[in-house]
Amino acid sequence: MNLEPVPEKEFLANRRSVLLSYPVYAAQATDQIETLEIVTASLADPQKVAGMPADRPFVASQQRAWDSVDYLHIQYSAGAPTALLSSFLPVVLDYWEQYAAYSARYNETTSRVVAHLTLGDHGYWKAIRLTSFAILCGELDRLSNLCAIWDYGNQPLDGLLERMVAPFAPGRQPPPDDCTRHLPYFKLLKVFDAAAAERPALMARYMDDWYEASRREPYYRSHTKGREHSFLGYWSFEAAAVTQVLGIDDSSYRDHEFYPKDLVDFARSLSANVPSSGDERGAAARRMRIEGGKPCPREGWWFTPAKADSRRRFKEGELMPDFNSDYGATIWQWDTNQAP
Repeated sequence: MNLEPVPEKEFLANRRSVLLSYPVYAAQATDQIETLEIVTASLADPQKVAGMPADRPFVASQQRAWDSVDYLHIQYSAGAPTALLSSFLPVVLDYWEQYAAYSARYNETTSRVVAHLTLGDHGYWKAIRLTSFAILCGELDRLSNLCAIWDYGNQPLDGLLERMVAPFAPGRQPPPDDCTRHLPYFKLLKVFDAAAAERPALMARYMDDWYEASRREPYYRSHTKGREHSFLGYWSFEAAAVTQVLGIDDSSYRDHEFYPKDLVDFARSLSANVPSSGDERGAAARRMRIEGGKPCPREGWWFTPAKADSRRRFKEGELMPDFNSDYGATIWQWDTNQAP
């Protein structure tokens, strides 16, 4: 995924959020890209990082992690193709895992442990979006790593997050019947508890109530004058992820203005998103991610977000190139489309 704002003409033709203006989008996307590039360059040399005071890589990697999920969000609002967003998500998850490592290192120098991602405040919205994107873009094998990030600091479990990851992160404690952030998220617990036939109606009601129920959340009314500089687009990514996890028929609410239906469609196109004992090898292959410099584990078409137009066919055993890129590590991903 190219780290650059969508051109204005393309933005106006394809944007998903009509409330998002191009000047607001371009300003935010440019700032986010600058953070990602500057921080990645500053942390590229492990020896230099090791010699820094612990707070420097902690603060820098934290801001990069925060901006990366906002960048995914605003690029979705701007009309970026879902496949392109999916190709960048592994990089975003890498940023968060690197931040967690620097955060743990920093905590070793302090008298108290601070959570990587505090679920009792606005960190919850970050956790919800990260988890939802991972589910909807097929990064299911990395959900356990996300759980470890929000677990750090001995935080109480969250009822919604735990239900969302339960099929993909086995061995965790039973989820509580409450949410760390009450509204709007608490209402989704009823969807999990309901019979399958009742779920579409409950989800449709959740979508109808979602925006006003979010009045205590940081995104509420962010499109209004004086706050539009932080507007990313109104989307209930968690509703889409729950729809996917539970296999809900979304025909009664898929055209709701806050429902990211094409992310659900993309998730449904990835058979790896549906746990299946009959196609474990194929599902594992579609989720494969290989670091540059290592041999190709399976012949076929691969791509990496670390280089534009990188898609190519590799033979099994062929070394995967390692690019010197602003993205950091070169991660090759199996292309679900194996057509030439």
